[in-house]
Amino acid sequence: MKCMANVVPTAQYNAGFQYLILAQRHMKLLSIFLTLFVLLHTIRADKEYVIDMDLPPVERYAEIAKDHREQIRKVFETAKNMVSRNIWRIVADTFRIVTVKKYKEYAEEFAGIGQLTDLSAIDVYVLNCFYEMSAMCTSIVARDKNNKLILARNFDFGFDPVIRKMYTNVVYKRQVKEIVRCGNIAGYVGALTCMRLKAFALAMNGRVRNQFKEFILKLGEGNIPTAWMLREVVLNAESYEAVVRMVVGRRTVSASFVVIAGIKEDEGTVITRDKDRPVDTKKLS
Repeated sequence: MKCMANVVPTAQYNAGFQYLILAQRHMKLLSIFLTLFVLLHTIRADKEYVIDMDLPPVERYAEIAKDHREQIRKVFETAKNMVSRNIWRIVADTFRIVTVKKYKEYAEEFAGIGQLTDLSAIDVYVLNCFYEMSAMCTSIVARDKNNKLILARNFDFGFDPVIRKMYTNVVYKRQVKEIVRCGNIAGYVGALTCMRLKAFALAMNGRVRNQFKEFILKLGEGNIPTAWMLREVVLNAESYEAVVRMVVGRRTVSASFVVIAGIKEDEGTVITRDKDRPVDTKKLS
């Protein structure tokens, strides 16, 4: 099998839809295999959620927030103890100064989730920043002997086992029409693993562990959180080529690996990103 990967971790568990687990004795890699078709549910979400992008942002995640209220609150209580009071104040100021003004749509989504979980919009915002503070998870893009493309990933960041119960299958729609499907964590509005049928699939992984101060500094400079950028990409790109072009061209707040698969046998790319620019691009040959 021809394969490219960002890193080789020891994963704690696997989460996702369209996935197949591989467990190897010496490399405990619990991988998610996504081939643009439904293969196997390894951690089953109770149901599939529709995010209607035609609704006001404050209403879009209502069903997810109601169903996962207690888990979202539990993760928040854990996260709250990991952030100093001084950093929390800086985050709150940045939310009001930058996020509310520049990313109003996301701010309103956070407010809607907060209303249904008894959290503030700032609390939900902090939870949505935590993934990009880490350098965890792994993805690969591969081609098997039958020239079938495979995109694979794991979820091995913290808060296990609570996070396992918060896995959701999400379908984004506009005008009743499906745009893209994503595997995500309840309360998280960015894009971590997504596929657009007959077009592409992608996964994002943290590359370098970030500090909140660095994150906030880059946000203030006009960079966008990587997962928010990827949501914009998957909601607007209609082809593998468009995804690659859009991912390369944005400035983000965190360094990351973005792994992309298309539907042709040679359409596989791993983009290694610094905060301001891509530093390496490898294509499946």
